[in-house]
Amino acid sequence: MLAERSTDLLVLALTSYPALDVVIGLAFFYFLLSIISSSINEGIATVVALRAHTLEAGIRELLGGDDALAKTFYSDARVQALMQKKWWFGLRSNRKPSYIPSRVFALALLDTVAPAAQAAPADAKQPPPAEAKGLVAAPSKTEADAPSSYDLLAKAQDFASTIPNERVRTMLQDGLSEAGNHADKFREALERQFDEAMERVSGWYKRRVQLILFVIALVLVGAMNADSFTMGQRLWKDDVLRSAVVAQAQKTVADKQAACAKKTGQAKPTPAEVAGKCFDQVKQLNLPLGWSKATSPSTTEDDLAKAFGLLLTAFALLLGAPFWFDTLSKLAQLRGTGRASSNPSTPQGATTTKK
Repeated sequence: MLAERSTDLLVLALTSYPALDVVIGLAFFYFLLSIISSSINEGIATVVALRAHTLEAGIRELLGGDDALAKTFYSDARVQALMQKKWWFGLRSNRKPSYIPSRVFALALLDTVAPAAQAAPADAKQPPPAEAKGLVAAPSKTEADAPSSYDLLAKAQDFASTIPNERVRTMLQDGLSEAGNHADKFREALERQFDEAMERVSGWYKRRVQLILFVIALVLVGAMNADSFTMGQRLWKDDVLRSAVVAQAQKTVADKQAACAKKTGQAKPTPAEVAGKCFDQVKQLNLPLGWSKATSPSTTEDDLAKAFGLLLTAFALLLGAPFWFDTLSKLAQLRGTGRASSNPSTPQGATTTKK
């Protein structure tokens, strides 16, 4: 009983001090800035087709850096069907896909290895459509009906033995060794190899995104003068500002999303719209942002403190909006364990210290 009362007193002490509200305010500030930076990053990735370029680099690496083979692969009808048709200054261009299913990769590669266009002589009996597309193995020849040109595994073996590209040769030989006499198993083996390669490509993309996000965070934080130490000091000293920021943070947690990221009607807001609205919401917090003579450092010691405060904010943004929203939720729950305030000026659901 005594232990439970001690625990309750400890929780009450933590939630009764303004320090927790300062932490909530900073977490809410980081949350909004994280949405802005991620929206800017999403816009940049869309404009420069970062996902598509990263995927293309991964496929080229999977094909051993063979530009001719990669060009043939992307000219396959299945891959062409995934491309987006874009118009630039009245000219149509095909944007390469940002995602290719493993089955499409395997079938497109099989079309390169054993293209259906390489038909048998005109007097030869044509195979069923599924066999012509390389979807299944040709029926065993009895053995005059089905020509060897439609034997997918045989053609793949011939291709693997003649292609100078060591990476593709190894990929085909590994698939053939797993397949035995089954063309379907050969295709499935190629799909598995593609999935394994795409895991590496996903790692490339995440590292590139993190680098871009850090650059965006540095520029954003530097332009706004979003110094974590200055923010914390202002929240600590200004009771009215702290209460207002905490109230917005609690409302965001209750709504389970930021007000600036909500849908307008049925339409999903664009990254530019989200970034703009969240930036306006940050300005409405009335935190000490922006550069002026008063906020600019005047000594070497101030320069170092300012640089450290800006870097701290930039690194905080790398954790991402989901992390800060989860942190906000936990902090709001912890704050809710404190005593309700009798002060009518305190926002609903907030707690204050008894003085």
